[in-house]
Amino acid sequence: MKLRVLFLLITIILVLILAVQTVMAIVHNHNLRKNYKHNPYAYKYKEAIINGDLDLKKIRYIFPQAMPAINFNITKVISTPVTIRYYNAIGDLSPAYVIDKGERIRVKKENSSPYNEAGYGLLSLPTHIAGWRIAYPFNTDDGFIADTGTSEKLLYVRLDDLYKVARSWVRMDKTLTSFIQKELMTRNGYARRTVLFADRLLYERGVYLSPDLFVPVSPTSSLIISAMAVLSACTWVFLRFARKQ
Repeated sequence: MKLRVLFLLITIILVLILAVQTVMAIVHNHNLRKNYKHNPYAYKYKEAIINGDLDLKKIRYIFPQAMPAINFNITKVISTPVTIRYYNAIGDLSPAYVIDKGERIRVKKENSSPYNEAGYGLLSLPTHIAGWRIAYPFNTDDGFIADTGTSEKLLYVRLDDLYKVARSWVRMDKTLTSFIQKELMTRNGYARRTVLFADRLLYERGVYLSPDLFVPVSPTSSLIISAMAVLSACTWVFLRFARKQ
């Protein structure tokens, strides 16, 4: 009896967690659309992204020109935790440039403000397709990344790769860790905030509503919770009928 009740409670709790998670995602996405106020005089970012003729100089003005004090003490060079692939176009099968896992990259440039770093590395820019960013590739520790001038060209890169780099950078830097704790944030939350820095600025200025700002209604965690709930429910049903027999 107690075992059956336990699995029933587990099933109910998992279903409630799934429901809350789904509702929160729906509400977040609804408010994101509702509160966005497009500035008709702003740079036509979406058209430029779709047409492939983005003018970075015209959107850099929204980035802060002063460098936060925390930037002076943070780690600027790390070994990339993943292989980062950059493409000339979304959907290309072969990357235009690859930074291998373990290679040392410059996450932050020396004495550079967000204004000057806009579009570089983690300060990537959103595209019209969720999960894809456009950015200048990270410089390697020696300052060069290719013999074809790739560093001077904006390329497409997967958001997930940049997330992994950001999370690794945050985990290893004591200054960032201390700052995150004082701000009552999580490391993953700060990593997401860093990678989507441009998205928030574009949103606040009414320039562009990035698809990467939306929260997935059915993320991987929801699928895992759903599977656990089904398994728990099946166990409860099995125990219930087994007892009757």
